[in-house]
Amino acid sequence: MKKKVMYLQVFARLVSPLITLLVTILSLLPSSDLAKPLSLFPFSDKIMHLIAYVGVSGTISIALAKIEGIWTLKEYLYSNMRRIIVTFFVVFTIGFLIEIVQPLFSRSREFLDLLFNSIGGVLGIILGLLLLFILQRRSLN
Repeated sequence: MKKKVMYLQVFARLVSPLITLLVTILSLLPSSDLAKPLSLFPFSDKIMHLIAYVGVSGTISIALAKIEGIWTLKEYLYSNMRRIIVTFFVVFTIGFLIEIVQPLFSRSREFLDLLFNSIGGVLGIILGLLLLFILQRRSLN
């Protein structure tokens, strides 16, 4: 099972740049190309921002997490605190820069997009680290 944790981390290291690139490209496409499928329900655009940034930050947090050793959840989070902070600021900066340059690509700049990007970033970090923690604990049993 410990190999599964390592394989997941290697997979996340390979996939996180691709997910980040995909989110960046989709964020810079003209909104008319994306508006039809996103108009299914109110705030669906914001939900898509949240999901996209869960993917970005979740894979980055899995890729960067320290996984060796036996820890309680508190020790695990403490040992990864610097990585958590760096991941959040990287993901926030990506979202912020995309929002800044969107008007150059016929897109509007919205504070709510940045807010939902940030919420998705936090959720992705939490989910990614919890997944690794649970898999690591199972590998010890």
